[in-house]
Amino acid sequence: MNQTVFEQFKAYYREMESYSYAAQKIHWDLETCAPEKAAKKAIENYTFFRTKVFQMSTAPEYAAMLEKLNSPGLYETLDEAWQYTVRRRKQTYDNFIRIPPEFYAKTVKDRAEAGRVWQEAKRTNNYSLFAPYLKREIENAKEKAAYTNPGEDAYNVLISEGEPGMTCEIIDKVFNEVREGLKTLLPKILSCEEPDNSLFVKKYDPDHVRAACRFLLEYIGFDFKAGSMAEVEHPLTAGFGRNDVRVSNHYYDDTAIDPMFSIIHEGGHGLFNQGVDEKY
Repeated sequence: MNQTVFEQFKAYYREMESYSYAAQKIHWDLETCAPEKAAKKAIENYTFFRTKVFQMSTAPEYAAMLEKLNSPGLYETLDEAWQYTVRRRKQTYDNFIRIPPEFYAKTVKDRAEAGRVWQEAKRTNNYSLFAPYLKREIENAKEKAAYTNPGEDAYNVLISEGEPGMTCEIIDKVFNEVREGLKTLLPKILSCEEPDNSLFVKKYDPDHVRAACRFLLEYIGFDFKAGSMAEVEHPLTAGFGRNDVRVSNHYYDDTAIDPMFSIIHEGGHGLFNQGVDEKY
């Protein structure tokens, strides 16, 4: 193996991951506990670190290292974990290099700002607050798809980012099949007597609900020595490596069942993150 190229790549990659780590932590802070007046500065720093990762991910020296490490002969000398890393990073580079840097920075800042406004809109049940930000997000998504996959259907491009190979055509086929099954199932459900859920829909001490949710996380195997639980407007999970996994939850004053279900859901994400081999 050409140790020089490989060692250079690892050092470069570690630096890039450090910037990414900082960005993720700022985003987690914005979602969970950042004061309202701190948001502007936090978003500026979040945009800086995310953009720094983008710049490093599209730099000529980085592209040259990826090209060498993905070349026949050298690629085979890497272990499975590093083969996965250089292969995926090459895919990311091929995608990022088509996006103008100024546009990328704008989308990062726009989305972070939209996230903060969305929290307020949800708390106050005021969609008009979020509407212009949502419009901007849709426009940004379409423009990004036009850069990365010109001439292709924008929604197909967006779907493939999270589920490679998936298309609108496949999704339509699945939903059409589900709809046909529901036509016979739904009337049977609606004709049944509704279950008594009064045990769960009433006022509970929020501290008791939080304790119950923590118990449920521990029960399914979530390791609190390698994770934590916070409160947010909408539950999410952030993974900073298998030894630092953050789950979150939202609590209501008139129900216990919703936060119990949501923490089990987020706990599933948490267990996945805590189970990932550190090599990857």
